[in-house]
Amino acid sequence: MPYPHKFIKLTREQQWWVSAHLQQLAREGKYRERNRLMVIHLSNQRLTFRQIMKRLDISYRTVKNCVYIWEKEGISSPYFKEL
Repeated sequence: MPYPHKFIKLTREQQWWVSAHLQQLAREGKYRERNRLMVIHLSNQRLTFRQIMKRLDISYRTVKNCVYIWEKEGISSPYFKEL
């Protein structure tokens, strides 16, 4: 059964924010939080849920949650606010 997927379209400001936080989280060794943003980054690059799952070695549920939460609330979501 194929996985459904959605793609995220980030604005320039959002792309900058995601990129800056990805670097910061990598330096701090916060890989769980970094994976959340990597999902957003890769979705913006039009990778499917399955491709993201394989690349980051994470579950479908994690990918789906990240994308849908970002879509609904964006940066202001507590899910991403704690980053």
